[in-house]
Amino acid sequence: MKEYHSLTAYFRESLGGHGLDWANQPLPFKRYLHREPIPLPSPTLPKTSLEDLLKDHPPRPEPDQPKPDANLLAGCLLMAGGITAHTPGVPNSPGLRSWASAGALYPCEIYMVATEVQGLKDGLYHFTAETPGLHLLWEGKLARTASKILGQRPQRLTFFITTLFWRSLWKYSSRAYRYCLLDTGHLLANLELSLAAAGLEVKTCLDFADVSAGVFLGLATEDEATLATLTTGGEPDDPGPEDPGLPPFDRQYSPLSAKIGRDSLLLKTHKSGNLETPEPGRLWPEQTSPEQAMTCPEPARFEGPLLEAIKKRRSRRNFLARPLEQDLAGAIIRASLPRRSPIRAMLLVSPGGEIPGGKYLYHPKPNLMEPREATADFGRLLGRACLGQAWVGQAGIAFVLWGNLNTLINENGLRSYRHAMIEAGKAGQRIYLAAQALGLGCCGVGAFYDQETNQVAALPQGGDSLYVVATGHVKGRKK
Repeated sequence: MKEYHSLTAYFRESLGGHGLDWANQPLPFKRYLHREPIPLPSPTLPKTSLEDLLKDHPPRPEPDQPKPDANLLAGCLLMAGGITAHTPGVPNSPGLRSWASAGALYPCEIYMVATEVQGLKDGLYHFTAETPGLHLLWEGKLARTASKILGQRPQRLTFFITTLFWRSLWKYSSRAYRYCLLDTGHLLANLELSLAAAGLEVKTCLDFADVSAGVFLGLATEDEATLATLTTGGEPDDPGPEDPGLPPFDRQYSPLSAKIGRDSLLLKTHKSGNLETPEPGRLWPEQTSPEQAMTCPEPARFEGPLLEAIKKRRSRRNFLARPLEQDLAGAIIRASLPRRSPIRAMLLVSPGGEIPGGKYLYHPKPNLMEPREATADFGRLLGRACLGQAWVGQAGIAFVLWGNLNTLINENGLRSYRHAMIEAGKAGQRIYLAAQALGLGCCGVGAFYDQETNQVAALPQGGDSLYVVATGHVKGRKK
């Protein structure tokens, strides 16, 4: 995995380009040949405050969890992965989704096993944002079967997030695996927050049995793979038989394009992290408290439900050369990472504000910012490192999400690379939503000169940049 990250690094002296094959641009929606989508029922849209949800990782559920029904489920699916807008002036626009995606390519899909969900037949479903609706792929009580793939107790709802590699490969070549993992994190964060907003307790699982998941979902080729799973809803009275029998054989779907591209490095890298059997959830170590550090500023209060932030979230990068007020910075920073995480965040704070400009290592548990460099002359260098995108360096704060991949993989195995990248994506989506609620702009950057970004961010020896997320005041928005 470290080898893949190194082989897909960008270097100023060797970065080339490739033309986009517009004749084979992948379809943004998965369309089954023998399954018509079932329209979603009228959605129940949770109104829970975003501020309350962002306080915890994962978000804290209601004390008395409701039993999920079809209307509540419809609301959560639309919030997590639905279409929130269409591009003006673009005929037949496929729409912009509720979750951030590199290049608006949306490689991820949502599948779901529902058991004892009022108003919905028991079975395995695929969610399509296009109609929006559900494809019923396999009818029956399948909660026990799904739970074996995850190595967990059966629940009324089990979600699988997959990625269709070609959608990202089409633009990003071998580096696409990074974007697929980041986008999975974006969508997973939305799903966690949406279900928690409905009062449900969520449990995310990234260490499931890969081949079993693919067979269960009907992923017929190596072009689509499961990257994350999540359970919620409580245990059903009857989770189904030990052996549900053979799955249906008519789950074929329309090709994404006439020609499907594949990348041997991407496929080899993904397979190297596969698990034959599920493993227990990982408990990442808590970070030690630094001797010299400042307490993260008290966060600003922001009103409004998660729903509003999701509906209005966009990538906005027309940053003003204006530092962030410390209460806004405090709110954004606290929303980013959990206390236990496979990754870290280096905060690049622009000069001239209430927080002294410089580079800070964030420690989530004690909520401390450890000064690393007091230099304020990093904005121009960061913009250059991000492929010459000067706007990155104009942001009030740039998060450089990073990890020591050698140490992480040596101590936790190859699967930990997925954990790190997906966690970075989750942090990015949470920053996006917090910025939206606070009247700020935000934009994630997955394309950067890797070594230059490591140097500009003053990462420790062995640190690898995974994702850059810039946030700050933008033109046309008010606090």
